[in-house]
Amino acid sequence: MLKTLTIVGSGEHASSKNLSGVYVCEKKRIGSCGSGLNLHVLNNNLELLQSQAFDTANSESDVTAMLEKIKTVESSNIICIHSAGAWEDKVTPALVQQLHDCGCKLINEICQLRLNDTEAKMNGFGQPFAFIGKSGIGFGYGEQNVVLINTDDSFGYRFATVSRMYDLTTKNKNLQDTGKIIDGAISENENACVRLLDMIVKPPQQPGSEGDSEEDA
Repeated sequence: MLKTLTIVGSGEHASSKNLSGVYVCEKKRIGSCGSGLNLHVLNNNLELLQSQAFDTANSESDVTAMLEKIKTVESSNIICIHSAGAWEDKVTPALVQQLHDCGCKLINEICQLRLNDTEAKMNGFGQPFAFIGKSGIGFGYGEQNVVLINTDDSFGYRFATVSRMYDLTTKNKNLQDTGKIIDGAISENENACVRLLDMIVKPPQQPGSEGDSEEDA
């Protein structure tokens, strides 16, 4: 079964702020938890494990808390981050490095765009940001989207979005794929006809019962 995970971040203008959050198959699982950067952790079945907002625009302690929280996320889980208004002002090099480790890119440069724009700091809007990644995958290997100040004068009204598709198909553990050549031979530059067989493994027979424990499907 294929499912699509979508993350939406806003600059916090009223026209787009309610769009922020985590969506699975276009259905919102959770919206914004608060101002700044929102961190959501999902497992490989796209089930939400935890969510927390960090006011990285105004609180140094929140920056530290976000850094420490990301460090605790298991590498098998999915890290989703989105903005809810301004988030750039207090971001530290240590947090930048941690975000890059999860697959983000050029976070310091993105923050500097807002910090160097007097008008942007006065209106209170942040650059819409959305991200999907995992711990330890490295710089730029996640899915990231941001509406930059220097490319869009209406950045605060916009929203950023990233999506990734996941195959949640789980194979029945009682089925094993086997192959049998019924015509031809498998070798370089030759064709063969292969029939795939499924072996269904039944539960053990009770003492005294008749029948085999395995049967070809």
